[in-house]
Amino acid sequence: GDIIVSGNGRLKQLSLTSLFNYAYTATGSLEVESSRAEEAVTGAILYVLSDRDVRIGVLTGNGQQEMPNFTALLVNNNYVLETVVAATDDLSGYDALLLLAPQSDLSEDDVRKLEEYLYNNGEYGKTLFYSASVTQTALPNLETFLSEWGVSVGDGSVFETTAERTYQYQPYYPIADYTSETWRDMLIDSSTPILMPLSRPLEVLFASRDGQYTEVLLSFGESAGVRPSDAGEDFTSDDAQQWGPMPAMVLATRRVYENGALARQSNVVVTGSTSMLDEICLQNSSLSNSSYLLNLFNT
Repeated sequence: GDIIVSGNGRLKQLSLTSLFNYAYTATGSLEVESSRAEEAVTGAILYVLSDRDVRIGVLTGNGQQEMPNFTALLVNNNYVLETVVAATDDLSGYDALLLLAPQSDLSEDDVRKLEEYLYNNGEYGKTLFYSASVTQTALPNLETFLSEWGVSVGDGSVFETTAERTYQYQPYYPIADYTSETWRDMLIDSSTPILMPLSRPLEVLFASRDGQYTEVLLSFGESAGVRPSDAGEDFTSDDAQQWGPMPAMVLATRRVYENGALARQSNVVVTGSTSMLDEICLQNSSLSNSSYLLNLFNT
């Protein structure tokens, strides 16, 4: 019942069970929830056509959140993941790094290592994926680093006042819009929504500056507001001071052009929602979270 994908001198074996997402029923039994066959087979094809493994370092040491469904999604699509500590490990061998909602600030040395990693001795070609969380406090070193790439992570939680733009009518589980047509058009069905639960608001500080560029990938609509982190229990939407549209995910790049053509580029992807990487978002076939993220990483 297994599937073998071969080509380019490489092999990938897919077990039958790896073609589906599973969930426990109320009685405790395991049942098939949805199919992930297309994702699994596409990933296997990409694997055998590739000349090398793509390595991703998962940064630890600052209270980062563990998102097992997200890391499993990447592993199941043939990325090689390893945990790394910025302070002690060599980062240069990784194609991308994950920095998932650290609860304590990075040191100045750690930030310097991230800058050196993305510069890559002038070769660029590296990516940092950063996710923010409503559980975080002020992180001045990290926030300064992100601002130099053109992105600011704001205070508070994004809520949605239009019920149809929420998940099961929960205001702090808002749907985001596909702002970038390039990434939207990569989806098989762009009418499938993307969910951004418990998200912090983002701000783009510049569109372009000295070889740096920002692109809003996802954004919250006009009916979305922000609840400040210090708001009391009696907070209502009428008390909100900040309203959409506002960015939900931003791609920041540093580029080198030669003879008018793009020669090298490094990227920092910033999402306001770490919860968009959780099981409820990634394994729901009615949402596009997993396919959108895979398109992003594959590209």
